[in-house]
Amino acid sequence: MTNTRIRIPVVTLFNGADLPPPPSSKIQLKYDNHPGYFKYERNWSRDSRYKPQLPSDTFSRLVLGKIGEHYEVYPLIALDAVLIISAVAVVYWSFLKVEIWLNRHNRINPMDWRRLRTNYWKQPGVYFDWDGRSRERLPIMEKLEDQMLEAAKTRKERKN
Repeated sequence: MTNTRIRIPVVTLFNGADLPPPPSSKIQLKYDNHPGYFKYERNWSRDSRYKPQLPSDTFSRLVLGKIGEHYEVYPLIALDAVLIISAVAVVYWSFLKVEIWLNRHNRINPMDWRRLRTNYWKQPGVYFDWDGRSRERLPIMEKLEDQMLEAAKTRKERKN
């Protein structure tokens, strides 16, 4: 029995296949070595199967091609990386909050006390909460919110 496994090459943005370009085709018309004649060959830089010849033919090679020679931009690159990572962290943290209502399958607002009563102290509050002060249950507030919910039901502002 033979192995019929299919191999799919994966080429990413930064590590293309490292095949050398094929040799140039046979020259059909030969000119003498007069000045002014060019040696024409195919530009293999745009073909992703071969190792590129030109140093700045794609965006990643244009940006990162000579990074080893320009050491003075290392702090700027580090600052950009820190800013991007912190922006992603802030966006992720903001989507953990209770105020953003992405899933609308439940008709009750996520800020409604009927939904918040069971887990309001587990929701992320302040980012720098090392001692856990915002992660405590508040029984006085729970009692007050229950009374406010009952009063709203008696005034028929709430259905349930």
